[in-house]
Parts: sequence; structure tokens; C-alpha cells
Amino acid sequence: IHAYISPPIEESEVITEIQSYLHDKYQQEFIVPEIKYIPATKEYTMIAYPIEEPNLTFNVSKYSYSREIEENYLSEKWSKEAEVIYDTAINQLFPDNFRFRINVRIKDNQTELIPHDIQYQDLRESNAKELRHTIFIHTIQNSDTFNKSIESERIYKFIKHLKENNIYSASLDIHYYKTSLKQLLPKEGKIDPYNKKIDDYRLKVFSMSTMDYKTVKEPKDIENIFNF
Repeated sequence: IHAYISPPIEESEVITEIQSYLHDKYQQEFIVPEIKYIPATKEYTMIAYPIEEPNLTFNVSKYSYSREIEENYLSEKWSKEAEVIYDTAINQLFPDNFRFRINVRIKDNQTELIPHDIQYQDLRESNAKELRHTIFIHTIQNSDTFNKSIESERIYKFIKHLKENNIYSASLDIHYYKTSLKQLLPKEGKIDPYNKKIDDYRLKVFSMSTMDYKTVKEPKDIENIFNF
């Protein structure tokens, strides 16, 4: 039996504090629909989103013994904007993908040095060398027809496209799944890649580090990274 430990500060007070902090920082209204107190670390963890963009959710945390607030609003905002920009390229090169995710952040998380109203597209021009991208692609692949050379060419074209768009730093994970996974896909063709039920359908994972990304010059370089 675990005894319930009540938070040292009422959750409603914490939510009010967070909303005020976010409003003052970004000059817009935010909703905090979820809050959880973790007794072991004395930490409040929250989900928040701008009232005008309910799909742009981000994380907020605060320790009960500290005035410091941590949040990743700008990183999530830039990530969403980047996904819109690269949507066409990813869907053309990986037509059987059922989900992709791009995480964008500033080197050493120095977001305080960046104007809060800047869009990703402008940030990519002004602070290209400080941007860090982590890209995840989940796609279906016929294991009987998988060809390392063809796939390397496809990945190379994507990396070439990124570099042509001022992406200096990126890591890439491509998760390949059996064609039988299609029978589990809903009509809209989307499935949660974090759902453990799909693990049994995973064929292989291609992983490219930031260092490899910077040194790739031809499809053969990609082929050498494949470890399956």
C-alpha cells in the first residue's frame, strides 16, 4: 500500500503560476490541461498548449522548492513548423511512411538568445549552425524486395535535400516495418509508432549519427552505415 503524499503547493496555484509565466514570456494565452506531482523528486510536470494552437502541446516542469520553470515551447513550435516544411520531401521519398517526427532545438538549448517570435524558416537562415535536428521516419517495407543500394540512394537524396536547405546538423532514425502491419492501420493510415503492438512487425532500424550526417557525400557512404 502506497500512502498518498499531497503536493506542498496546490496544483491550481502551480497552474496559475505557469500560465502567468508563459503569458509574460510569450505574450499569449496558454492552457495547462494536465499536471502531475512526483513526490520522489518534488517535481510538478505539466502539459501545456497555446490557446489558439491546441495541437501544439509541450512540456513544463517545476520543482516545489525552486522558482525555476523549465519548458520546451519554442522547440516544439519549431519542430511543428519544420515538419510542415519537409512533409512533401519525406512523403515523396518515403511514400509508405505512416509517421515522421522532426525534433528541432538550439545547440545547448540556448533558446533565451533567440527572438521568441521567430519562425523556423527564418531561424534556419539566421542560426543554421546552432540548430540541431533529430528525425524519425516510420515506414513499411517489403522484406522480400528490400535492396540496400536502392534504399541508400533514397536516404542519400533526403540528406542531400536537407543539406541544400541549410541543415548542418541532423541525426536520422528510419524504422522499417513488415507489410503485414498494413492490416492494423486505421483508414486514415496513421498508427502510433510508440504503441508496443507494432514492435512485432518491425524489420530493422537504420540509424545515422550527426557525425555520419556531416560526412556523407554519396550513396555509398549510406550503404556503409547499414548494419543489417
